[in-house]
Amino acid sequence: MATYSYYGSGGYSREIEVKKGSPTTAKYAIFYAVDDDPVIFCKNKTEMKKELVKLNKKKSVDKKSIKVFQLVNDIKK
Repeated sequence: MATYSYYGSGGYSREIEVKKGSPTTAKYAIFYAVDDDPVIFCKNKTEMKKELVKLNKKKSVDKKSIKVFQLVNDIKK
């Protein structure tokens, strides 16, 4: 499975398992808590909503942990 690396505010590096999508083409990122802190990248709002429905149906996912972010490069001025 692919991973995505980022740097936190404390100067540390962290890797997240990418379950679906690509960070280079995505407009939305969905983070959720299970054992390995995965992320799903979505190209559009419709795809993001479908993934949220799937996540809410899974019993292994903590529903309160689901967070959706619009990627900075996509925000219109």
